[in-house]
Amino acid sequence: TMAVAAAAAKKAVLFLHGMESGPHGRKYQMLKKAGFAVISERMPCDRRSIMRDPVVAGVISSLLFVSFSAWQLYGLFPCLLTVAMEILAAERLKHLYARRLLNRSVNIQAQVLQAHPEISVVMGSSFGGAVAVELIRRGLWRGPTVLLAPAQQRLAELSLLPYPTLGGVSKALVVHGRMDDVVPLQHSRELVQRSASPEHTLLEVEDDHRLSKTTPQLLAQWIATVQA
Repeated sequence: TMAVAAAAAKKAVLFLHGMESGPHGRKYQMLKKAGFAVISERMPCDRRSIMRDPVVAGVISSLLFVSFSAWQLYGLFPCLLTVAMEILAAERLKHLYARRLLNRSVNIQAQVLQAHPEISVVMGSSFGGAVAVELIRRGLWRGPTVLLAPAQQRLAELSLLPYPTLGGVSKALVVHGRMDDVVPLQHSRELVQRSASPEHTLLEVEDDHRLSKTTPQLLAQWIATVQA
């Protein structure tokens, strides 16, 4: 459509990928095919990147060393007791690591925004949507934003952070599938309700978390909506 063509001509889109999809997945390719200049930088949120994080690797190595030492020095029962204590400690450490993951991802995207002033729209999917909301919360992005099934509330709960808002961003469209079984639709409803701005809207669609039915026809149109 003419609106989509006009939107594609307006500079570039920064696409923030989901936890396992990677920067050049299906939605990225759809945007490229629609004529958008798309910028997408990998974030360290997939399982492989998490396990290769030096902090995670160091913690795992330390826990294994302590468990092995307990077994060697004191036998099986103290070893099992040590493992149980380590599991309890890991439960507390996951909150700190979730915050570290969020900070690392936000820093990556902040550098991209600084290096590419031609970016006119930020689009975030799932985990990428949570990162986009955090960029907004920190005042690092204030322009048009499209959030696809954003996981901001899940990440806030895991990081022990307050629920974020969309305050400060000029225009935002949140798209969420009614059949999403990964991120509750209610989280997006509450996100938009907290903003209380007519420029921040929620579009509920008959789709799942991946939005696989609606994105092929409507992804580019959603960008045109926030650029109108």
